[in-house]
Amino acid sequence: MELNLAFSTVFYISIFIIPGLIFRRIYFSGEFNKQFSQGNLLERIVWSILTSGIILVICAILLLFAKFNIDYQNDIIPQIKYTDIQDVFNSVGDNKLPTEEMFFKVYIDIFKIIGFLYIISFSAAVLFKWLIIYFGLDRSIKFLRFNNYWYYFMRGKAPHLDKKFVKKHWFTLADIMVDNGNDGVKMYSGTVVDYFIDRSTNQLDVIFLKDTSRYKFLTNSEEEKRSKDQVEVKNRRKYDLIKIPGNTFCIPFQNVHNLNLTYISKNESKKSPQYYINLGRRLVFAILFLTSIFLSFLDDLLFSTDDDWLIRSLFFVNTFLIILILDDAFIKLYKNFKLRELLGYTYIIGLFGVQYLWIFDQVSFVWVIPITFIVTYIIASTLKLSK
Repeated sequence: MELNLAFSTVFYISIFIIPGLIFRRIYFSGEFNKQFSQGNLLERIVWSILTSGIILVICAILLLFAKFNIDYQNDIIPQIKYTDIQDVFNSVGDNKLPTEEMFFKVYIDIFKIIGFLYIISFSAAVLFKWLIIYFGLDRSIKFLRFNNYWYYFMRGKAPHLDKKFVKKHWFTLADIMVDNGNDGVKMYSGTVVDYFIDRSTNQLDVIFLKDTSRYKFLTNSEEEKRSKDQVEVKNRRKYDLIKIPGNTFCIPFQNVHNLNLTYISKNESKKSPQYYINLGRRLVFAILFLTSIFLSFLDDLLFSTDDDWLIRSLFFVNTFLIILILDDAFIKLYKNFKLRELLGYTYIIGLFGVQYLWIFDQVSFVWVIPITFIVTYIIASTLKLSK
């Protein structure tokens, strides 16, 4: 009975807790990762259970749709009945190991469902977060707003800003007055590249700048001397900007007196040809990616065996890597075409293309894999010597 109870606990946690945790971990990632652990434990558990329930319903709908609308002749879609689950609980409760038939008939399908549930959790979090940020719903709806309010001010997405201005935001300039102790108060200016906040209070902890300069305010005598050289009053400046050497300038926020942010926007009145080229590249990438998913999991023309879910996964991974390489090759070769780099990309794509020989069982992987490593070494040596 204790073993049965333990199995039930693990099963319920895997189904009703972990999917919600995965969703929460992915949704509160990047600049919002501190929010993942914020709030009391009971509140986080309740939200995890509710989120897991919603994801479980979505997963069930997708499985039912695939089962009744796609003609499958293999075991990619799990075929689990209530009696099968009951048999699993009974065997564990009686301290019996599952039979070989039950393991391959039921347990494998359970693992598939749980894995599919986790994939849906990950994908739903990525999609939901992208929709919230892209359409600015977090700026207009307080319930969807992230606790890290510094994100909105540092990235030019503050709620009071106009939506059109937010879309044109390029980067943020910061003028910061800092108390340097015995050196007095200094003022710095630079471009915001990153920042960190306190986990518990969401207060700014440290800010990082690039292209940083220090303000040097002129004395009265220096200002009078400069005024003689400058006829127009509007050209008279009461300070100089002294460039600070280095790549990144770090300022602890505890030493900051005040902070002034200036948002620099892009001029998109006329879109350049580069914009349309990048748009076309993204569309082609999306089409190829969706096609690879269709050929891998929703089509039976390439695969006809009864147990080919692993082969389908390998086909998808190999195809996806080729798509990524093609996308990277287009970006680099379009900006700066070099015959040597074109040959390098051709060799790499060819190596991944050879893997289809053993994926489709035309040649044993015992021969393909070693040959791949040998050819890779020869190509790498050739390219290195040709420099």
